Amino acid sequence: MQMAEREEVPITVYDPENPASEAIYELAGVITGESDLPYHPYEETEIDETVRKLSRAITGRRND
Repeated sequence: MQMAEREEVPITVYDPENPASEAIYELAGVITGESDLPYHPYEETEIDETVRKLSRAITGRRND
């Protein structure tokens, strides 16, 4: 969290009462490898594309 603040990356605080916050928390778990995808991708490119989209959604970046 401190590194994100240093780099001026927006931080969302986890709130278990908020459905959007819960979804972001679950996506972060998938990206960091702490949890599995809710489905089984067939090819490595699908995994890469999913990680790219989730990372973009969490960080708010539009183009990567």
